[in-house]
Amino acid sequence: MNFNSLIKVSLIFLAPSLLGGCLPASFNAGNKAGLHTQPADYTNQTTELLATIKNEPNPATEAKTRLQLAGIYLSHNNPDKDYQKALKQLELFTLLDQDTGKSFEIQNWLAVLKEVNKEPVTEPLKKKINNLSDSLKRTEKISKEREQQNQKLAAENAELKVTIEKLKYLDLNLEKKRKNYR
Repeated sequence: MNFNSLIKVSLIFLAPSLLGGCLPASFNAGNKAGLHTQPADYTNQTTELLATIKNEPNPATEAKTRLQLAGIYLSHNNPDKDYQKALKQLELFTLLDQDTGKSFEIQNWLAVLKEVNKEPVTEPLKKKINNLSDSLKRTEKISKEREQQNQKLAAENAELKVTIEKLKYLDLNLEKKRKNYR
């Protein structure tokens, strides 16, 4: 595990515990109320909050709801954690509640989530593997073409050897005839 991966894993596991007590009450409201103890509770609560967001005309209530939704997506007890959705909800929250959105805690969470949502280390490796696979296919194709050329050349060489042997035989016969003719 390289150093960057170690930092990301540390941020994922340490940030909630370090920042959890510093966040606005609505961010942790679900956990303090004893909700989200079962996987279905997370799904139901998420569905309810998304419906509230769709039907909410009050920006302040929508902001609070988006913050709660981000908290659900981030919850360590949530079996369907989704850091990308949490980041989206926090970004929307900061647009709706610019005062709280600029707070140190929210900005820290945004920074952590942006770091976590960066392209995984495996993606560049997958790209390299694909590039190497393409290179290998091209090399195999070239190798097959050269092998076919070598076979053709070997066949031509065999024909030339036969021709040379025939020419040697003819040359010897001509030499014998010339000696006999003199």
